[in-house]
Amino acid sequence: MSKTNVELIMQSEYLQALLGSVDTPVVATDENFTVQYWNRKAEELFEVNASDAVGRLGADVLRLIYPGESAETARATLKDRGCWKGHVSFKKKGGELLLLDASVTAVKNKSGKTIGFVGIHRDVTTIHRTATALSTLLSLVSSVDDYFFMVDKNLKLVWVNESANKKAEADFGIYYLPGEDFVSKMPAYRQAQVRLALQKTLNGDKTTYEAKIASLDGKEIWLEANYFPVKDKSGNTTHACGLVRDITSKKEEEQLNQLSYKGRMLFETFMENSPIMSWITDKNGTIQYLNPSYLKTYGLSKEIIGTSFNKVFPTAMSSAFLQNNNNLYQSRQPLTIIERAITPDGVERIYQVVKFPVEAEDKVYLGGWAMDITEESDLRKDLSESLVKLKNSEKNLKDALEKEHQLNELKSRFVSMASHEFRTPLSTILSSIYLLEHYTTTEQQANRQKHAGKIKEAIQHLNNLLDDFLSLGKLEEGKVAVQRTVFNLEQLCADVLDEVSLLKKEKQTVHVSFTGERNVESDKKLLKNIVINLLSNALKFTEKGAIWLELAATEKETILTVKDEGIGISAADQRHLFETFFRAKNAQNIQGTGLGLHIVQRYVNLLGGKLKLESELGKGTTVTVFLPLNKNSETESF
Repeated sequence: MSKTNVELIMQSEYLQALLGSVDTPVVATDENFTVQYWNRKAEELFEVNASDAVGRLGADVLRLIYPGESAETARATLKDRGCWKGHVSFKKKGGELLLLDASVTAVKNKSGKTIGFVGIHRDVTTIHRTATALSTLLSLVSSVDDYFFMVDKNLKLVWVNESANKKAEADFGIYYLPGEDFVSKMPAYRQAQVRLALQKTLNGDKTTYEAKIASLDGKEIWLEANYFPVKDKSGNTTHACGLVRDITSKKEEEQLNQLSYKGRMLFETFMENSPIMSWITDKNGTIQYLNPSYLKTYGLSKEIIGTSFNKVFPTAMSSAFLQNNNNLYQSRQPLTIIERAITPDGVERIYQVVKFPVEAEDKVYLGGWAMDITEESDLRKDLSESLVKLKNSEKNLKDALEKEHQLNELKSRFVSMASHEFRTPLSTILSSIYLLEHYTTTEQQANRQKHAGKIKEAIQHLNNLLDDFLSLGKLEEGKVAVQRTVFNLEQLCADVLDEVSLLKKEKQTVHVSFTGERNVESDKKLLKNIVINLLSNALKFTEKGAIWLELAATEKETILTVKDEGIGISAADQRHLFETFFRAKNAQNIQGTGLGLHIVQRYVNLLGGKLKLESELGKGTTVTVFLPLNKNSETESF
């Protein structure tokens, strides 16, 4: 195979891998619209495998609906203009109808002849639905009779619905315009309350209040204002929106009900028959009313009416009750709390309690309701525990799925890397064996030795590749364990130098030095793999020059240094050196898997050590490994 053909194949494989990794469905056809390429995202969107799509007409596979035109019209436009854009519909197998944004472009050769088409399809169903919903919401808000407005941080009006303006003009002689100060156009007696409420809303709090105002003709109008903050993606409040409703009729009805004897009777009947405990006391805790449910729960009779609360109930219970009463009287605001109480039969019950001030006969009383939620609380506790277990299970499942995803990705990258890296040494072996068959005479012995050497180098390279892949696989599966033994460092280095001797080039010199103890305690196999990987890299990436292997053993650690005068590594690439399958930009044409330093880092971590790398482009690289270990000077060398 020629170099040009190999390069074309590699470029094609690279392009397909690139298109396969994008998150957009991509479809490529020839000039007759027969599918030639179908990426992974296209498989997911159109629910058709690439193997079933390639070779078929695009119209037969895509099943697209062209609104307002036919597929034939779209194809004619594409051939005529060289491109076509528009929205198409696609019905999934489950019946769901998607809206796609389609963009198709002609691919031309150097002569300008169309040789195919590339189509990109983007699912815009959600965007379209959201836009439609927002348009509908805006139309709805614009048509409602309530006041609806929006102001910015400076209380400048941004938007107001038309019906609000009409009502404001009719009732108060006010017409709002965007950009104006919203509050200053109101009657003076209302400005302070509205400004304070909007400022509170712009600080992030929802605000609700009721106000009674007078119209131009002197009529009293009750308004209910609800202000809520509008926040950006970062959670910062940017605007305040207001919904103001005319509740005059509601207020008039409430006033009538307050005066209605029938209403009071119904309320009394409700209180007397309600299973919820209710009571009323004065500000000092003197009991004014206990409903039958309260009396029954605590075994009391109506004779205690007029008695102080602290004379009827235990001190702890009465003290907390009177403290809450005091706080309630001071704040005049409803209070909702959860309380625990012991009933006369000795059972602890849990109550949801609502306490509130009651104004009657120019006095302020303090009332409340208590609902027994013991069973509900137990259910909530069980539910909470179940939710915790569910969340833990969900986390474990996510972790497992993530690990499976990482393993699958690793397998894919392994297949891609292996298919590329194995090809070169296998080709070298095959070609050398073929040539050896033709060198049969004594005079051709030098040629035979040359090609035999090439075969040895290729086999050594294949062996290194397999070692890298097998080491990574064991590390990923957690099957690598540290096994400490006592061994001789000098002998280990001699073994390593012997193993990597085939990698040494003519113009390379290797310097080895030792300092300190020779016999150490560590994991011999892991340390040997670390030295092999680092020394192999130094030999591989140094065309000519010196390489240093230095070992220094102390009582606490072994320091391993491998230094070369090779091609070096750029600062940008150094940030990714320890990632799996990473190759520096200046090392793309040098054989390797991109796993060596990743495996070294993992082994160093297993041994509890540290790794330091220093490199300068064009000048060389120094890798230093610090490994904690125990020396054993009394043990003989292996």
